[in-house]
Amino acid sequence: LGELLEFLRENRIKCGIVSSASIRNIRIGLRENKIGKYFKAIAAAENVKRHKPNPDPVLKAARMLRVQPKDCVLIGDSIYDIIAARRAHVTAFGLTTGYYSALQLKWKAQNPQEEFDVEVSRDESFLKPIVKNTIQGGQLDLPSAN
Repeated sequence: LGELLEFLRENRIKCGIVSSASIRNIRIGLRENKIGKYFKAIAAAENVKRHKPNPDPVLKAARMLRVQPKDCVLIGDSIYDIIAARRAHVTAFGLTTGYYSALQLKWKAQNPQEEFDVEVSRDESFLKPIVKNTIQGGQLDLPSAN
């Protein structure tokens, strides 16, 4: 993860965290993993009224970073991350590092008939070429966030 975060920082890509955890616990995790310097915004349990799968925390993080949702990418490991991203009109990528499988990340929990076009991987290595291509091309060439 450190290599990807360093790549994003070197290319001036703003990063934030959207979590249902408390800011205190998030900061502890960032400090313990020595990655706090990479994140400029935290949308946590205390600073939004409605939590994931509502889009509010995703939109809050975008506002904190001063970035339009259409220009954001959310990398999540739960179906609630993916649903919140889609509802915020943010492109989503799934990582199977948490509880949910690739199949679960691709399908909306409340409506199994609705499939999401979500790239899913076991690790973050697939993201670096996508981000690099985006930076060089100057356009977000990712699945639509509809």
